[in-house]
Parts: sequence; structure tokens; C-alpha cells
Amino acid sequence: MKWLLWGLAVIVLFGACNGFGKGEKNYVKNYGSGIASGKDDSTTVRWESTFYDLGVRKRGTDIDVEYTFENTGDKPFLIDSIYGTCGCTLFDFPRKPVAPGRSGSVTIRYVSSEQPLAIMQRSIYLKTNTKGHPFHTLAFNIELTEK
Repeated sequence: MKWLLWGLAVIVLFGACNGFGKGEKNYVKNYGSGIASGKDDSTTVRWESTFYDLGVRKRGTDIDVEYTFENTGDKPFLIDSIYGTCGCTLFDFPRKPVAPGRSGSVTIRYVSSEQPLAIMQRSIYLKTNTKGHPFHTLAFNIELTEK
């Protein structure tokens, strides 16, 4: 009986820590993107910048950071999935393929109201159909102050 209670306690504990809830909003899987189709649909992309230093900002304001890219390859550019490391980052990205030669952007909204007064870095991770290295990191530094 004692072991049964311990087993139940462990199951409840792991069930409470299953990763669902607040963090789940920070991951988007772009189903139907076609990346896993088995064909070589990879392309190349050029980011205007993958890192920004936002300097000193007042806590409590929402800050939008835009990362612009150009599809420099000969196949459509697809973002398969995107993941934020913090519940304070929301994002918007093209859900449809970006044609060769065309540009697009990923916008990160940083919600600073519940963040500590500190210097910090926030990142977003993307899985794409780019040749050789399909993973991209978009990041920014910020210092939050009260005034």
C-alpha cells in the first residue's frame, strides 16, 4: 500500500510538470509546410540582422522587434516551426512560403510588464528549409528600468 501511494505521488508530480500551459503558447508548428516531404526543397536565406541591442527601456511597455529576411535561393522559403524561450515573447511569422527573391519578416513582441529590472537576452528559434543549417536563432538584448 505504501508503494502504491508513492507511485501515485510520482505520477501526479510528473503529470503536473508535463510542459503544458503557459509555455505551450511559445511553440508553433507550421503543419502542412512540406519540409518533411522527402524532396530537396531547401533554399538559402539572408537575414538583415539576427541580433538587436534594444538598449535601456521602461518596464511595462510592449516592444516589437522585426527581423527581416530575403529568400536568396531558388525554392520557396518555409518556416516549419518557431519556439520562444520565455512566455514574455510572442511572435508573428509568414505561415505561407516566401517565393525566391522575395522578402519577409519575423516580428517578436516582448511583453516586459512581468519581467525583472535587469539586463537580459531573449531568443526565438526557427526550423526552416534552408540548406545545410535549417535552424536559425533570432535574439535581442534589453535593459529594463523603472523609469
